[in-house]
Amino acid sequence: MKSSIHAGLTTLVVAMAVIPMADVSAEQYQQNATGVCQGNLPASDTNIRKRPTAVRNEGTGNSFVNCSTMNLFDNEVTTAGIYVNNAGATPATISCTMVNGRQSFAPAFFPKSAEFPAGTSGFIIWTAAGDNGGVNFQDLINFSCLLLPQTDIEFTAIVTVDPL
Repeated sequence: MKSSIHAGLTTLVVAMAVIPMADVSAEQYQQNATGVCQGNLPASDTNIRKRPTAVRNEGTGNSFVNCSTMNLFDNEVTTAGIYVNNAGATPATISCTMVNGRQSFAPAFFPKSAEFPAGTSGFIIWTAAGDNGGVNFQDLINFSCLLLPQTDIEFTAIVTVDPL
């Protein structure tokens, strides 16, 4: 499992490497899901267990979990990711929507799904280059994910640029 975490982090670091460093200051922020994710409704929360290292669906049905990341004001985001784990015995397709922006400022929605074989984990990643026509995302990144039973979100990560 450690190797898949390192592979995911390597992907984010490689994404940072393509940023023209002479023009910007780049940083990566990671946050444990327990501090930034919650069930979307009280009914969902009955299935969600907030462990110190992950937010897991321990129920028998699917549950939506929402997460918000932290960032410095006005930093643009080049890469955003959510690290998912499938602790179940069967493959699980996890569907997440990255929501860029604020409620009152016309947020943009970027849905994406990834299949995780039983006992595996990894990132679902959005990039400005691949998912937003090369335009950096704005400063606030949020996720809404449908967690199947025995799947969890371990942490979120973003790569930002601060135009100098």
